[in-house]
Amino acid sequence: MRTKSILWAAMSMTAALVMTSCSSDDVQDWPTPTTKTIPYTVTVSQGTRATVDEDLRTLRFAEGDKLSISGTNISGVLDMKSGEGDTQATFSGNLTYTGAGDPADNLSLTATLVSAQQSGTEVTYPTDAYCATVDEAVQKYSRLTGTGTYGAKAFALSQGTAFLNFKITFDYGASADEEISAAVTNNNIVICSANVKTTETEDHKVVAKFVLPIAGDTKLNNAMVMMDTKGAFIADATLAAKVYNVNKTIGAFTINASGDKVLFAPGNLQATYNGSTWTWAFAEHQWDYIGGVGETIGSNEITGNNLLTTTEPFINGTGTVDLFGWVGASCDWDGVNKFGIYSLVGTSYHNNDIIDSYGTVAGEAMKAEWNSDNLTITNGGTYKWRTLTSDEWEYVLQTRKVTVGSESKPSYGLGRVNGEKGVIILPDGWDGSVHGGFTYGNPNGYFNNNKYTTTSTPTWSQMEAAGCVFLPAAGVRVEASVNYDGYDGSARGYYWSSTADPSDFAYAFAMFFSQNYFYATTSLTRASGMSVRLVRPAE
Repeated sequence: MRTKSILWAAMSMTAALVMTSCSSDDVQDWPTPTTKTIPYTVTVSQGTRATVDEDLRTLRFAEGDKLSISGTNISGVLDMKSGEGDTQATFSGNLTYTGAGDPADNLSLTATLVSAQQSGTEVTYPTDAYCATVDEAVQKYSRLTGTGTYGAKAFALSQGTAFLNFKITFDYGASADEEISAAVTNNNIVICSANVKTTETEDHKVVAKFVLPIAGDTKLNNAMVMMDTKGAFIADATLAAKVYNVNKTIGAFTINASGDKVLFAPGNLQATYNGSTWTWAFAEHQWDYIGGVGETIGSNEITGNNLLTTTEPFINGTGTVDLFGWVGASCDWDGVNKFGIYSLVGTSYHNNDIIDSYGTVAGEAMKAEWNSDNLTITNGGTYKWRTLTSDEWEYVLQTRKVTVGSESKPSYGLGRVNGEKGVIILPDGWDGSVHGGFTYGNPNGYFNNNKYTTTSTPTWSQMEAAGCVFLPAAGVRVEASVNYDGYDGSARGYYWSSTADPSDFAYAFAMFFSQNYFYATTSLTRASGMSVRLVRPAE
């Protein structure tokens, strides 16, 4: 028994030695990973770029370009050996490989072009600075990548960055060598904000030129470029990786064939009486108007004693009016009466006493036009405000057109702003192909054609920033009563010009609109109380 045990033990030891020997031989057969430096040369073409020609389409390699290579267990940076200024280049250098054996020809590689202005392969797009030129933007913010294999030694890189190349022309309020705040917004969020410097073109236009690089797959929705408080829409789109020329005009309103331009006041003119003194101001918002007693804060009902009515809630003849009569130079009224804050009450509206009181000379000038020479407007700044003439109203609303694609459209449309009925006037340079859905003119005669609120797309704030003007249907005062304001089912808007009717002393010209009619100029009785929206030179 003891002999067998020894033999079995000996046999077990022999087997163990054999197994150990076989295992050792298997391990030695596997390749051992080592770090290798491999010379590598590749050709790069087809859509690659580091700089751009003046046509913004031909993209070429530039001095200092490098090619970063990465893959499983392999990486390196190659220098450009040839191809500067061309659309194809050759890069050479060393790759570091830490895998076992040699790299397989089918080993997947990623190549990223890095310009001399970039610090690495990752691109962080600017949020507080713009580039001066497309070339600068391409150099600093291109994201050029491509895939290939180790054995192919060739890459076709593709661009991952879009470039918004802005040229903003100012129709007003800017001079050359001026620093202006520029903000690009998307989905109502500011994506970049910085100052830009204006220049003057050969035709003496003032422009701002700047470039914003942005990720090529960015979806623009309700995007705008804001220059101070005015702006313009950018076409809604999902951006491809290319250069987009964004040429916009920050618009004013051309008022005659000579090209003179104006800007409208931020709201209708208002006069407020505190029981002893009248003060003047523009309404806080473009859609604000007073209306009749009890409907909104204020009062448009005026007694024959030149006082506001004392109907509740307006005690002791205090309140605000924004409907004024048209007073001719031949009228002997003075003080606040000469601005049309007066109404003869208790006689027929067509009685000669009423008609004669507002002036008796056809075609005469106004006694005191609502302008900066006669009025101190508390929120009107130092601008020279005035009233449009009848010819200017006609030019702004009828002669002047806006372009939608290849079509010419009316420069206005009926609509509602924050629920109030009125007419929207579009500025010069309005790009209807960008903001779709606007109904031009008054087809079908509906105020429901164009509706804007604080949550619409776009919002009224954005339409206003783009230069749009809204004139609310504030109605008309006949003697001491207000009719046809926006609360009425037959809402109407009446806006005075500074021009008297040359054929009838009792009448002057005004702009008039309703849901069924639109007249850039029409003759209406001077005794009517109507709205006033002033303008100032676009300078």
